[in-house]
Amino acid sequence: MDNSIAKWLVRAGALLVVLGFFIPSVAVSCTVLPGAAQTYSMGQLASQASQQQPLLYLVLLGGFIALAVALVPSHGKNKFLFIAGESLGFGMGMLSILGTLVFLSSQMQQYGLEINLSAGSFVLFLGYGLGGVGILLEFFQPARPALKPDYGASPGLAPGAPPQAYSPPQPASGARLELMRGNAPSPVSIQTTDFQIGRGSRNHLILGDRQASVVHARLRFAQGAWFIQDQDSSNGTFVNGKKIKAQRLNDGDQIRVGEIIYIFRV
Repeated sequence: MDNSIAKWLVRAGALLVVLGFFIPSVAVSCTVLPGAAQTYSMGQLASQASQQQPLLYLVLLGGFIALAVALVPSHGKNKFLFIAGESLGFGMGMLSILGTLVFLSSQMQQYGLEINLSAGSFVLFLGYGLGGVGILLEFFQPARPALKPDYGASPGLAPGAPPQAYSPPQPASGARLELMRGNAPSPVSIQTTDFQIGRGSRNHLILGDRQASVVHARLRFAQGAWFIQDQDSSNGTFVNGKKIKAQRLNDGDQIRVGEIIYIFRV
């Protein structure tokens, strides 16, 4: 889901419009009896028998349309289709309110009645205002392209040289873990450049030690060497008796996870 500020403004505006549809926002009073005003919500006015007032249901429908469109992430060229959908949702609601108020004003003048906006109408104004600001921000902000993997710069290339095809690093042949202490599989051959260790069933090396976290540590091969990285485990990862966060591994290093100790071999 798109979590940009513009999208959140549109969503907040649409929710306020939907809420404002049910809040008393129009006060009807008689010029003969000043002060005896009665307030109505847009929903109450829409339920009246007049031919024009049911158009107010477009306020509610437009709010739901704008909210639904704003909840869908937009990328690239289709951004303007989403902006058009949000604008349609807000626009149809505003036009229906203006048209209904003009119609009611002309009708009520014949009977000595006046209509005024009450405090609840500011919920609608705020909703349309937030929605409008959000749509403007969406219109002027650059479209977000689809994410592409970034493998970084290739070493040894001169400035301005064409990029070379990326080839993932290959693990050193024969990299393995030999059990030194504890109840765990041994020997363990490392067949991937991103080798995961932990108690969870999705790890490459699954440990039964309760002191091991679900995802405890990872062995990574990069730039011709092996590295170990602790994955914010509860009890820590130790190399040669020292607690580490990340460290390069050498042949013969001892890796301890809980009560299990492996010797790293290359």
